[in-house]
Amino acid sequence: MFVEIQITALCKTKDSSFLALEQEYLKRFSSSWKVGVRELGGEKFLKHSPSEQCRYHSELLQKSLDPSQTLILLDEGGKEHTTQGFQQLLRIVSREGAQRMVFAIGGPQGWSDELKRSVQHSLSLSKMTMPYQLARVVLIEQLYRVYALQNHIPYHR
Repeated sequence: MFVEIQITALCKTKDSSFLALEQEYLKRFSSSWKVGVRELGGEKFLKHSPSEQCRYHSELLQKSLDPSQTLILLDEGGKEHTTQGFQQLLRIVSREGAQRMVFAIGGPQGWSDELKRSVQHSLSLSKMTMPYQLARVVLIEQLYRVYALQNHIPYHR
C-alpha cells in the first residue's frame, strides 16, 4: 500500500534536538511511504488573544489544504488509539480514498470549534498536554511504528 502523509505544523521547530529526532525517523521510511513535514509559519499570530490565535490558525490551515487531502486534526479532544488502533485508522482513511493524509498539529490554543466539527477524523496523542515540537516527534515515531508493523520490520516490541 502506497501512503503519502504530510504533517502540517502551524509553528516552526527551531530546536535542533527535536529536528534531529524527526529526521532520524523520517529517513527510515521507504519509498512506499512518503512522509513529510510542512510548517505554516503560524507563530506570527502567537501575540494575539487566545480566541484570535485559534481562529487565525484554523483559517491558515484551511487555506493550505487541497481538496484531494484528507485532514486528520491532532486535538486534545480527539480519539486516542493504541498502535494497532492507529494502524486501523490509517487503513480506514486509505480505504476511504485518501490520496494524501494531512495530520495537522495546532498551536497552543488548539483549533476552532468550526474546524473541529468539519473534520471526519481527529486524533489525540495523549490526555496530557505536550509542546507541539514533541507532538511532531511522537506522531512521526508512531507513523514509523505502523510502517514497521505493516512491513514486518522488527521495531514494535
